[in-house]
Amino acid sequence: MEDVSRLTFRLEQHDPYAGRTGLVTVRMRGDQAIGFVTEGDWVEVQGRSKRGFLDAKRAFNHTSGAQFRGPSAGWGAAGITAVVIFVLLILSVMAVIITKIVSAISTFPTGP
Repeated sequence: MEDVSRLTFRLEQHDPYAGRTGLVTVRMRGDQAIGFVTEGDWVEVQGRSKRGFLDAKRAFNHTSGAQFRGPSAGWGAAGITAVVIFVLLILSVMAVIITKIVSAISTFPTGP
């Protein structure tokens, strides 16, 4: 099991015209998350809503100037599978081309 720092907090949504419009539970993962926000800070968060949480990918604390960038997802299983299939396809095409070239060379006349 990975040892990842997590920070969860409630964020009030504000609209410049309507004021407070709602509450969102934000979840941040990674070492940068610890100490990122304190009560009363103005924070802007970008991320995905997932199972009742906003998983933060990026955040900016307008009060302190701190920036947060969550850990990247990396390639993931789908990305790695796509790369492996692509490499196998390229190798297959190369094998067919080399076979055709060898076949063509072996059918050349060898002389009079």
